[in-house]
Amino acid sequence: RALSRAGDVAAIYCNRGLARKMLGDLAGSVADFEGALRLDDKFAPAYLARGSVRALTGDVQGAVRDLE
Repeated sequence: RALSRAGDVAAIYCNRGLARKMLGDLAGSVADFEGALRLDDKFAPAYLARGSVRALTGDVQGAVRDLE
């Protein structure tokens, strides 16, 4: 039960990160994606989203690591 709750909260962090990305708050979005990954280190949508922001900001190596 606790694991499913962590996954739910990770999804909330990830969704807020996506909203921040859309508003142009890239640093805030990365912080939310990292928060999601602290809660659930296997939450693939957070890796995908963080990788896309890293690519946008020129962190190509970080983006590749997230998207592998």
